Amino acid sequence: MFDSNKIREIESSTVQRYNDRLSKLGFVPQALGWGSREHQIIRFDSICRFVNFSGKTVLDIGCGFSDFYKFLLDVGENVAEYTGIDINENFINECKQKYKDNHYEVRNIMLKPYEGYAADIGVIIGVLNFKFKDADNFEFSKEFIKKSFNACKEALVVNLLSSYLVPNYPKEDMVYYHSPEELFEFAQELTDNVSIIHDFPPIPQKEFNLILRR
Repeated sequence: MFDSNKIREIESSTVQRYNDRLSKLGFVPQALGWGSREHQIIRFDSICRFVNFSGKTVLDIGCGFSDFYKFLLDVGENVAEYTGIDINENFINECKQKYKDNHYEVRNIMLKPYEGYAADIGVIIGVLNFKFKDADNFEFSKEFIKKSFNACKEALVVNLLSSYLVPNYPKEDMVYYHSPEELFEFAQELTDNVSIIHDFPPIPQKEFNLILRR
C-alpha cells in the first residue's frame, strides 16, 4: 500500500518529466514518450480489436493529449461520453481547448479514486511504463489497476511494456517491463474474466494489453 506522501512524490517527478519534454517538443506523441503517431495507431488498434467503444462511456486514465479519443473519432467509434483525467494540468488544459464537448479533470486516481462507476470502459495506455528509482513498480501497478477497475462498469484495458524483450532492441533502464503472467495472476483477484493480448508487433518494444471485464 502506497502512502499519500510517496504518491505525491511520484506525481511531482512525473509531471516535471513530462513538462520538460513538452517545453522541448510541443504537443506531439514524442512528448508523451511514444515513438510516433504511427506507433500510437498500432497500439490503439490493438485495443479496439477486442473492445467495442461505440455507444459506451469511456474513462481515459492518464489521457495525455486525448490521442486515443482522436483515434476513436477517426475510426468511427462513436462513444456516448468521453472523460479524460491526467495529473498534468498542461495536458488537461490542452485537451479542454481541443475537445470542448468532453469532460476533463486534473486527477490522480491513486489519491482520489472514484466512488462507484465513472464509465462503462476505462483505458490506461502507457501510464505504468516508467521505472521508479525507489518504489516498487509492480505493487504500484496493482494498486493503480485495482482503483481504476473499481471505476469501470464493464471493462478496463491496460496497455503495458512486456517483459518479453525484442532481441534487437536494447533494454532500457528508465522503463519498467511488466510480466504478463504476473499481471494475469493478479487480475484474477479482481475478476475471473481476464484476457492478455500479446500478438501485435513491437513498436519498437513488445507491448501487451491486459483486459479485465466484469
